[in-house]
Amino acid sequence: MNYRKKYLFFLAYKVFFANQLIDCRTKAPVFDGKFFGCDQECVEKTGYFKTEHNTYITTLTNEDGKKYIVKQEARDQLSWHMPVARDMLGSYIAQSVGVPANKVEIIPAYTSFPGKKNNDFPATLHEVVPGIKVTSLKKPFKAFKVFIQQPVKSTVPKQWWGLTRLVINNMASHQDLPQIVALDTFIANADRHKGNFFYCSRSNRYYAIDLESSFDQNLAYYACKLIRGMLDNEQEIITQQELEGLRIYRKTLKRLLKRHSPESMYRKLLEFSMQGGLISRSARRIVLDKLSFYQEQIHKNYASCKKLIVLLDKLFLKHST
Repeated sequence: MNYRKKYLFFLAYKVFFANQLIDCRTKAPVFDGKFFGCDQECVEKTGYFKTEHNTYITTLTNEDGKKYIVKQEARDQLSWHMPVARDMLGSYIAQSVGVPANKVEIIPAYTSFPGKKNNDFPATLHEVVPGIKVTSLKKPFKAFKVFIQQPVKSTVPKQWWGLTRLVINNMASHQDLPQIVALDTFIANADRHKGNFFYCSRSNRYYAIDLESSFDQNLAYYACKLIRGMLDNEQEIITQQELEGLRIYRKTLKRLLKRHSPESMYRKLLEFSMQGGLISRSARRIVLDKLSFYQEQIHKNYASCKKLIVLLDKLFLKHST
């Protein structure tokens, strides 16, 4: 398919789904937490706080003692539909290939639910993962206080953007970590700081949470850049443990690439945006404007992930002799 045909295909594709968004229901979607084990009639609020980033967090506990979190943006903005949809999509992708991450459901706008602060806007319902935040681990578990963030932000020097040798070294310490790093690379989540993944000492497992910052950049590009540098550097020393971590990373990336095409991810992003309850014209207009940007970023990051697999294969070949 030549470039012109590809352009026409994606233009038609975009118009088709834009029409779906504009013609979406005028009534709020029905939400029932029972299927999630969180019957709103049988849960009680057991905690509440507001984060430094202006997000309301309410903890709910059901009759069996299972805990859930309701998360909602504190600032009343129609654009909050997109982070909700991105959080849901990231969780959906993680669950589809068995990456340890929390399950998420969308509580639509204009739908009341325990812990939801503003009924005019959507929120997300999360299963609470086992363990505690990595940033809160005490002395006996200091070795598990690893760094696996792939930051892309102005406050970090560019040489530390994306996948780094530090991340490769840290993710090699546990088999769950390369899977989480691969998920973040695939969904372009550069926000995996130590406060949004957990370690459970009882099960010896790590769990990822908070995926709302996904799909807004070409994060895999920086991973490609690092691996190219490692290939070109004849003096590069990489341990067997790091190689094994990278193999798990590559295997997870390949599963993600096979399971989710750019088109299917865009369709799901649209579906979850609509699930957030796009009733007002303003909300539909804002989401439609943003969807074009996310569609472009999904395609760019996906293409970089495919290049990354080729580069990793070359790296393994280089270090097999």
